[in-house]
Amino acid sequence: MSGQFWSTVSNINKIESCQRWFTKRIKGLSDMRYPERLAFLGLETLQARRLKYDLQMCYKVIHNQICVLNDDFLVFADCTSTTGGHCYKLYKGYSQVNTHKYFFTNRICDIWNALPSSVVEASSLTVFKRLLDHVDLTRYCIDIR
Repeated sequence: MSGQFWSTVSNINKIESCQRWFTKRIKGLSDMRYPERLAFLGLETLQARRLKYDLQMCYKVIHNQICVLNDDFLVFADCTSTTGGHCYKLYKGYSQVNTHKYFFTNRICDIWNALPSSVVEASSLTVFKRLLDHVDLTRYCIDIR
């Protein structure tokens, strides 16, 4: 459900505007631009946080830290390809319907597959989170105004 809700730029901007509004009301920050307020407060955009939570969920599923009832939930791509990268690459199915296109398993594949092998092969979720904090995910975030 959340994938459908977040799937449009309009919805992303509406949700982000709540954090934008709140941070602007903090004493001494009203004259700062939104990215400056976030940096000052040590926060990320809500969109970036959601992306990190999605990647953490993907890590948990792939490394069997949570049980998924459907064996086809995440499908691994052929690891023997010459594209390089890690052996946890996911297959992204084709979808003509937006409901499926923005579903977790489809929206996360490209981002997961682009992560360095040192990140996806982390020895624990804690290590994965720490390494993920050093990956620039901004190219996967929609430019918010």
